[in-house]
Amino acid sequence: MKKFIRTKYGKILELEKTSECIFSIRNKNVDSENCYVSYLWDNWRAYFLIDYQNCMLFSYNSAQNFISNLIKENLNYRDLVIELSPYYKDCKQANTIEELCDAVVIKQTNTKTNVTWYADYPMEYYQMVKCMIDNHLDYIRIDYVKFGIWNDDKGLIYVAKINENGGFDLI
Repeated sequence: MKKFIRTKYGKILELEKTSECIFSIRNKNVDSENCYVSYLWDNWRAYFLIDYQNCMLFSYNSAQNFISNLIKENLNYRDLVIELSPYYKDCKQANTIEELCDAVVIKQTNTKTNVTWYADYPMEYYQMVKCMIDNHLDYIRIDYVKFGIWNDDKGLIYVAKINENGGFDLI
């Protein structure tokens, strides 16, 4: 099942496909705050444990590669787990993109303005428009449908669009 996260900076990321460094590697058998992996750039084999504020941040693939390299070298890896960094634990997470959006923007053909709908559930508005289109209401022609999130500094940020199959693609 896909998992998505909405960062504080106005991005939606697919957790296992992102190249963003938002993961940490933790030793699951250490019961202290110094349980996160860090290492010196020139010697990753001699990794050490430190608190999450000073540990290395990995992309999901680089964390898997790190553990894979430890396995190849027969080094201590059995107690290591990849998890979302504590810096991102408070970020909103969901199984679908649309659950993380604040607005739907619908551009209708032959109009100069976009119809923007802000709500806790913009998907409901999109479903209503889709239903009208599916019922062949000729006066509704849609150029595009985009979903966005509101950022206090940047305003509305487009994060997803509807593809030709009716699914969502991250922008």
